[in-house]
Amino acid sequence: MGRVIGLDVHKDTIAAAVLSTTGTLEAEATFDNTPQGHVQLASWAARHAPAARTGLEPSGGVGHGAGAHLQEMGHDVMLVPSRLSAREAKRNSRRGKSDQGDAIAIARVVQREQRLPALRVNGLHDDLRLLVDYRDQLHSERTQVANRLHADLSIAHPGYQRHIGKTLTSKRTLAAARRLLRADRTVRADLCRQRLGRLVELDTELAQTVTTLETLVEATGTSLTEHVGISTITAARLLGEVGDIRRFPSPAAFAANNGTAPLDASSGRHERHRLNRSGNRRINRALYVIAITQTRHEPRAVEYLARKRAAGKTRREALRCLKRQLSNVIYRTMLADMNHALDT
Repeated sequence: MGRVIGLDVHKDTIAAAVLSTTGTLEAEATFDNTPQGHVQLASWAARHAPAARTGLEPSGGVGHGAGAHLQEMGHDVMLVPSRLSAREAKRNSRRGKSDQGDAIAIARVVQREQRLPALRVNGLHDDLRLLVDYRDQLHSERTQVANRLHADLSIAHPGYQRHIGKTLTSKRTLAAARRLLRADRTVRADLCRQRLGRLVELDTELAQTVTTLETLVEATGTSLTEHVGISTITAARLLGEVGDIRRFPSPAAFAANNGTAPLDASSGRHERHRLNRSGNRRINRALYVIAITQTRHEPRAVEYLARKRAAGKTRREALRCLKRQLSNVIYRTMLADMNHALDT
């Protein structure tokens, strides 16, 4: 491998380091995290390591602009998990902690690891990931508002649930709550009416977001939704998080990435495995939802779970085995979809 570049990106600054093919530091500099700073960074990189493999941490997206600009300049920009760079930083010969030291650690990870995910810029998969995240945020906000409304109603109108029900999820129950408050002119009642209005707004926005997601998922041409337990939202989560499935060379590599591949914990004559708590937890959670749904509606999954239980596994252990098998199914489905899209 040739020279590599490591970037430690913050909201205001970008620390950059270039390592030679032997891993020695050749150049380092600091730039402003602004469009002008990105141009200066690209110019500096062109002088010291043109089109070099470059790494940066996800860091909440603050390095997205710099990474996108370097991609346009021909650099292969990779995302470095913070746990890997933090581990590398501990071995850094420099004393203390500094942005330049972190940039060197990131560059060393790039030089060592060959299967880092690539930075994705403004693609359909990015749009799906952003929209699913936004939908989750809306759901969380709706839950918080509804819980606060329940608490206020229980104080202002004890026993309210006998008239409008225990949930505030439908237009009927929201309308019933509004009628209950009609003659109440207290401050608490006013706040309840405002919260009812906010719930209506959130429901409208959630419906619009789901409609957009359905359109985008259909545009991908995916066949994931043909499997039991994979809704449009779950498919959008998987597509958004995985991106290009070809970056995983095998189903095992994909399983290792999403945390469904158990970790070897054998010692001597004792062979055992332990739960893998690393990997992409969003994909892992989507696999859990699919597994739970299939155990209720998919005969093959029910039979598989029964076989594992008969072999002495607990229900949790059997579910983990099912998640591992579903990971393989999703990998093969996404790869087939990708190959079909390339052929047409």
